[in-house]
Amino acid sequence: MTLKADEQGRLTCPELFTPNTEFEAERQSDGAIRVIEKGFDDVPIVQPIRTPEGFLMLPVKLDREKIRAAIRADRDAQ
Repeated sequence: MTLKADEQGRLTCPELFTPNTEFEAERQSDGAIRVIEKGFDDVPIVQPIRTPEGFLMLPVKLDREKIRAAIRADRDAQ
């Protein structure tokens, strides 16, 4: 498949590039361009519980190391 960029350097191909999807591109040493679709892990959403005193508490205990690793991975990806 051959793709051609428009005047602003954009490529469009509905079969390959779905709308609102992030891709990572890098130029290889041989001059080729490698395009990789970025995958995201599903982030669990934890709903807090309000106590009778008005405090918000989480129904599960969070692991600090997993939180640190997720934050570092997010920072390194940018």
